[in-house]
Amino acid sequence: MEERFFDPELDDWFFEADQLLKDNRIGSSVELLNRILAREPAYGRAYNHLAWVYEVKYQNLEKAWELYRLALKYAPDYLPVYLNAIVCLSKMERFEELKELLEQARQVPGISRSHLLGEEAIMYEMQQEYLKAMDTYKQAIAFTLSDDDIDYYKKCIERCQRKINILNEYDR
Repeated sequence: MEERFFDPELDDWFFEADQLLKDNRIGSSVELLNRILAREPAYGRAYNHLAWVYEVKYQNLEKAWELYRLALKYAPDYLPVYLNAIVCLSKMERFEELKELLEQARQVPGISRSHLLGEEAIMYEMQQEYLKAMDTYKQAIAFTLSDDDIDYYKKCIERCQRKINILNEYDR
């Protein structure tokens, strides 16, 4: 389902709500996002931003996931919702749903392949599949164009190797 075109006033409200979040004026942003959704319940980007608030600021992962699902439904071409929803599922340790969403996200034009691979690697690391995680972090390095991301993924690989070494040390 493609995101529909909405009243330009809603877009203005959305960008204002986005700026309010950046300014850490959470309550005002939530109020404006809810006003958008009251007027147009299919405005998917507003669901994404509300979900982020519930995830990061209110620490309510279940509510955040519910809102991310609506964002994915109504704004399937909005790239930020995929990585946001993936991180939320990862925090919830809902790995089967996470695998499905990672696969779905791979089909979205313009999505960052390196970031998807990075999140997939985190999933493997959380499941203590360190060799698989390390291999996936290496793939993320291959696809990134950011030196900072390369450094981050390299540290993740080193952390996984360290975990393997420590666990092997205690198995002796």
